[in-house]
Amino acid sequence: MTELVILTGKMDSQALEGHLRRRLHRGIVVKDLQWKDEKGYFSLGITIPELVEDSERRLYRLHIPVDLTTGTLYRVGRERYRVSIENLDHAYERVRVKKDALVRRAELSLIHYSSQKFTKIAKVANGLNPIWEIIVGLWLEGELKREDVLHRKSNKEQMNRYLQFLASMGYVEVKDAKVHPGGELIKFMKKAGMSDPFSHQNAILGEVLERGYHTLKKKLRINILTPYIEMSNSYYLPSLISGEMLWLRGEQIEAQYRFLYNAGRRKPRYQFLLNLMELTEANILERKDDSFGGNREIFLPLMNVQSRILRM
Repeated sequence: MTELVILTGKMDSQALEGHLRRRLHRGIVVKDLQWKDEKGYFSLGITIPELVEDSERRLYRLHIPVDLTTGTLYRVGRERYRVSIENLDHAYERVRVKKDALVRRAELSLIHYSSQKFTKIAKVANGLNPIWEIIVGLWLEGELKREDVLHRKSNKEQMNRYLQFLASMGYVEVKDAKVHPGGELIKFMKKAGMSDPFSHQNAILGEVLERGYHTLKKKLRINILTPYIEMSNSYYLPSLISGEMLWLRGEQIEAQYRFLYNAGRRKPRYQFLLNLMELTEANILERKDDSFGGNREIFLPLMNVQSRILRM
């Protein structure tokens, strides 16, 4: 229970909201203040407000609205009130959870519409190389010895996790110490005929990335994927909320990156700009002078599912 004493000559929803914003959080919203027997009952919401200024100095206000909790207002004297708010700490935690869920939905949608572009980034392709080698080996040889696959790296357990990951997605089957193509890989092989597997690398790795991103990130710890996804999302999510493709300078995208993915996470400015340039080379972003914009092939499909992504 959070309790405050407020001194004021007037007390309505707007006045209470102003006091709570000054005392607790600048995004607080008071709803439905109703008086009964010298007590006021109200609902408390919060928005996470974030101002975005684009390269043309237009301001966009992003809000992540959340209904939080309830409170009671007691009249304890002339121009004196006591406010009691239920479970405010838990309410703040729900805000964080909803914000993280929004970011995750936006990430998954972004990957869905651009996974094959991400796998064109050399560092991403290199991070996925152990997985790609297994796929190519099966494509060319038809089957592999499990022990040969596990000895690909000194860390056998990591290679085993790669095998389990591909098996869970239907790309491989492990039987009697042998690794065979799974149904999903066989589909690609039949469709491709006798063509070189490398001509299908982006399509295959793009599907692996789309279907398995969070496993790749959390369990397999292929961390090279993370900054490119998060930095792209730091551009596309504000654009999605504003309803148009913004033109943002590198430092503006970096500010959104810190806002969406926690302020403490920061990399050197030159490295951030280098990663943005790599995203430009992969046609995930576009560049004009010192600003970055979106790719319409990515943004327009995202706008088609805007309401699903932004639901709170």
